[in-house]
Amino acid sequence: MDHSTLQCYIRKINSMNRSQSESNGYAPDKLFLMLAVIQLMEQGEISENWISISDHLDAIFSKYISLMPWLNSTIHDLFDDLKNEGFCHLEKRFYSSESQMSLFPSAVQPQNAIKHGAVLEDNLFTLLMIPEYRELIRQNIIETYFPELRQRIEDFAVEESAETKTYSKTLISGVEYEFERFKCSKLIKEKPSVRSAGFRRAIMKIYDYTCAVCELKICASSGESVTDAAHIIPFSVSHNDDIRNGMSLCKSHHWAFDAGLIAVNEDYKVIVSRAVSEQGPTGAMLTELQNNSIWRPKEVKYHPHEDALTWHRENVYKRGQAHLINKLKEEGILR
Repeated sequence: MDHSTLQCYIRKINSMNRSQSESNGYAPDKLFLMLAVIQLMEQGEISENWISISDHLDAIFSKYISLMPWLNSTIHDLFDDLKNEGFCHLEKRFYSSESQMSLFPSAVQPQNAIKHGAVLEDNLFTLLMIPEYRELIRQNIIETYFPELRQRIEDFAVEESAETKTYSKTLISGVEYEFERFKCSKLIKEKPSVRSAGFRRAIMKIYDYTCAVCELKICASSGESVTDAAHIIPFSVSHNDDIRNGMSLCKSHHWAFDAGLIAVNEDYKVIVSRAVSEQGPTGAMLTELQNNSIWRPKEVKYHPHEDALTWHRENVYKRGQAHLINKLKEEGILR
């Protein structure tokens, strides 16, 4: 495969048929589908020239679509559009009793035995199976159409990477070992992006996207949620991604926890800085949490470790409480 073939497809991508419904003159949903397919190829989930319209493809595509929530397209229709532009053709395949894929006339088979999908144009598939060319095409799509969304798109790719999934599984299985408050930063081998995404993936899994403090759970079909994966002892201090050094917190309570306005005691109950009540209605949103039990994973081995919670109370909560009291005294609110 020579560079002229690569350049030919790049030109085709850069001049894709414009969507009449898009005021900016292009159809991002088709491009998002191409990025989703490339991501599955990068993960090794597409190794033959057959792209099944599966739940996993739909989940990844939904993440991209969440960047532009006004889009309303189905994968099947988009593949039909890409077919019209010469990138692929649609196909139905029949799963035999031996679970092998084979071409078969759909008219004589049960509906649930048919899998819908697409087959890429041969030269395009060959290009995308070469990692260097696949990345050039991916970067061209991002740079040409989504430069302002680059970081979000790159984050999606990292979240679904094999490295991230492996690291996440390692963290979950790591609870079998004795808990350590601090770890040597020199022992960290994972890239920051993989480490961060893997920690979040593990915490979200064991907490089911639920805030430990208020039990808020809102999760979009794209996999995004209102909760964060919060370190109890900050990673900058502990260098420790042990999931027992983490909790799932909504953004408001994540901020309050990191600021030392709230903490968790040895009985897994919320404690609130006594100075917070002096801040009127805003403070009341926190003070009403006093003595509430936090939501915890069903398995005890995944619960926040008491050593981490103790460190937070002694080093973050006390400091945050003292800072708030001093501030309120300076403003004449507290005597």
